[in-house]
Amino acid sequence: MGGFGFLGAGLAGNEMGFWLALPMMSLMGVFSPAVQALMSQRVTADAQGRLQGFNASIVGVAGLVGPVIFSASFASVVGGQKTDLLLGLPFFIATALMFGAIAVTLRKT
Repeated sequence: MGGFGFLGAGLAGNEMGFWLALPMMSLMGVFSPAVQALMSQRVTADAQGRLQGFNASIVGVAGLVGPVIFSASFASVVGGQKTDLLLGLPFFIATALMFGAIAVTLRKT
């Protein structure tokens, strides 16, 4: 649902369209604990620490890299010719990353 929320936010032509995409994006907050619970069930008790540490590392790296990608892509669009479609570029990048991660997950499980 988060990928569709990002797509909706990128395609939103006005403020109301963006507000309508927010509930879909907010469902990602429910997703993370559920996925962590599923991953915890798939590893042995002695690997729980490594799994949680790996998850925390991925979240940390995403917290560092994500804002740079988002702000750089938005700044590049705002600095040039503004069109409604291009203003959604950061959200389109987020959509591609979300659907890419889903594709990798489905392929590996």
